[in-house]
Amino acid sequence: MRHPILIFALLAFSLDACTAFKPAQAPDVVIPNANVGGSIVAFNAASTVLASGGWDGAVQLWNLPDGKPLRQWRAHSGTVNGIVFLDHDRRILTGGYDGEFAEWDAQGRLLRR
Repeated sequence: MRHPILIFALLAFSLDACTAFKPAQAPDVVIPNANVGGSIVAFNAASTVLASGGWDGAVQLWNLPDGKPLRQWRAHSGTVNGIVFLDHDRRILTGGYDGEFAEWDAQGRLLRR
C-alpha cells in the first residue's frame, strides 16, 4: 500500500458523508376502529388505498394516509387469504379459504366468482 493514511482518510470522509443521507421515514398509518381480524393486505399502485381481507370474509378499503374507511363488503364465507388490485386499480381480485376467487369493481360490486 502506497499511502495508507490517505486511503484511510478518504474512507473515513466517505463514510461520514454517507451518514447525512438517511432515508426518509414514512409516517405511521394508524387505522382506527379496525376491530376485525385481518389476514391479508394490498396497496393500490399510488399507495393511496389499502385493501384488507379479514378472518370473517370481509374486504375493507381504507384511505391512506389517514386510515379512514372507504367501503366494506362480504367477499367470502371464510378467511380472505389473497387480495390484489388489477387493471390500473379498477378491479380487485380476492381469494378465500372457501376455495373461491372473486373479482370486484372498485366499489365492491361482484363482477364474477
